[in-house]
Amino acid sequence: IAIVVTVMEIIKIVIRIYRGDGPNAWVPLYFCSIFIFAIWLIFAKNKFLQNMGYTYIIFGGIVAGAAFTVYPITSLALYPLWHPASIHSLLYHWIMLYSACLILLKGLYKPSARHFINYFTITTTISIFAAVVNKFCATNMMFIASPPSIGILQKIWNISSSLYGILAYIAQCILLYWAVYLVIWIIAKLKDKIRLKKNTNV
Repeated sequence: IAIVVTVMEIIKIVIRIYRGDGPNAWVPLYFCSIFIFAIWLIFAKNKFLQNMGYTYIIFGGIVAGAAFTVYPITSLALYPLWHPASIHSLLYHWIMLYSACLILLKGLYKPSARHFINYFTITTTISIFAAVVNKFCATNMMFIASPPSIGILQKIWNISSSLYGILAYIAQCILLYWAVYLVIWIIAKLKDKIRLKKNTNV
């Protein structure tokens, strides 16, 4: 999976640079782009780096993959379904979602509240790079410079672009982790309750 998504991304970057597209079209500093770095980090021998990869894939990958499947706001908003850019986006996000589910089902990583620092580190690091690129290249990396075409986000940006940027950062780098962790915690508690009830009945 790591090799496939990396090769796919390199091909996309080469094609878009060749076409003369701007940095917005090929610089891999969007929230979903973190998956490329994260999938390689899980091979690190250093536990902190390894958990940086796992936490993004589990907490960010599930949300990003599912969200794109339900509401494809990038390539599918610009190109028809059969366009290579659309096919790339669909495959990329499905692979991201599949990877997260595979890791959870195989028990390769157990979600933990204390691993928030790992998730926060990788997403904030990318956000810092994104902010710098946005400043000097007038891009919209991590979608922190301007919002996608979603009503409430557009209204916040109209009030204050800085406020929108801060809220977008907080949503992606902090709130998303705890929202997903809460869902995982509730599911775990329900499983324990069902298991306990079965044992009691026996």
